[in-house]
Amino acid sequence: MKDESKLQLIAISYAKRALETGTRERARMLAYAESMGEYHLIVFTRKHDGYSAYVQDGNLHLYATNTRTRLGMMWQAFKIGRRILAQRGGDWVVSSQDPFET
Repeated sequence: MKDESKLQLIAISYAKRALETGTRERARMLAYAESMGEYHLIVFTRKHDGYSAYVQDGNLHLYATNTRTRLGMMWQAFKIGRRILAQRGGDWVVSSQDPFET
């Protein structure tokens, strides 16, 4: 059950290593997620990177964009974020790694 009193965050990032089990990047994201209700991380990836489209680890939800082009990564990140907001509702914080890039 979702804790409505805790922060719900969608972040957009280049943190590909967060998609890999056992990495320092994943451990750091899990530590962040422990202090939140839900942490959804959308990671810019290309199809040839070979990442799973979705991974859940506790309340950390990881999404790979898996697109053919760099421009496609931004469009796919937007679509994933929009789908999360539509399915889950409520108040969210949206953050990006580099506001001029994303």
